[in-house]
Amino acid sequence: MIHIDSSELRPASRLSRHHSKLRVNLETEVVKGLEARTGADLLVSKLHAPITTSSLIKMHVEAGAFLVQLKFGSDIASSLGERLKDSLWKMRETGARQAQCIMLFVGQLGVTRGGHATIDGRDDRPRRQYMAVNKAMLKWGLRGGIALNLTRESYLVEWLGMLEGEVGQVGEQYWQTHKGMFETDDVLQPLEKIEDWRPALAAIKGVGPKKASNLREKMLEIGALDTLGQALIWGSASKDARKRLPKIPLWGDVTFDRVREAVVGDDVEGELCWCMEEQNAQST
Repeated sequence: MIHIDSSELRPASRLSRHHSKLRVNLETEVVKGLEARTGADLLVSKLHAPITTSSLIKMHVEAGAFLVQLKFGSDIASSLGERLKDSLWKMRETGARQAQCIMLFVGQLGVTRGGHATIDGRDDRPRRQYMAVNKAMLKWGLRGGIALNLTRESYLVEWLGMLEGEVGQVGEQYWQTHKGMFETDDVLQPLEKIEDWRPALAAIKGVGPKKASNLREKMLEIGALDTLGQALIWGSASKDARKRLPKIPLWGDVTFDRVREAVVGDDVEGELCWCMEEQNAQST
């Protein structure tokens, strides 16, 4: 489903030229005020729910929706500065991750001998420095989004269809464990900080990305520590300790047993009971 901000379908808008083709090839919905609420001209989602409140927008984002800010031709030059910064700020406020916040520049960027930017072969006025346009795209990435370039506008509908097929894939099927981290047996090997412990847990046979994500969501829901150590305590719980855990989707005895076989220690059950009691005390 391609949700389109209504302002992008004005007669003077470049996207309006593609609207009829969009409706034929993809499912679309026109949404008033989409950009004002999300910073995006398009919201590409697998859900058919409306986008009328902050809660509903967050639901789309949590389901993996992409937020897209379109820049056709010379729009990229006229948007330098606060406009792009504000758009990305609104996107990130929805809870979207970096890979979900896309600025798509549609056109060909060139440069004159004097260092000025040309867009689609035209040296438009007012002139912009070529490096200033590149810096704006770099800043989008450094501030927490991704900047992409589609040089042929005729491929826009096909590109959006390709993006729609990737909804929900961010952070799930594209996880990769860090290869080479433990290839050498060097006691002085520098440690690497684990920002997201789910890939480590998912690597245990019988767990995988979905179960690791379900465990983390349940841990955060009740206020548990968001650490690999805490995840392993939960995942390796004994049969008695599992009865005191909240229900975790897709986690059954087989999964718990697999994790327990891989990481169990002598004091795991006692530590789990202590953690649960502490959390119960904090919640009362």
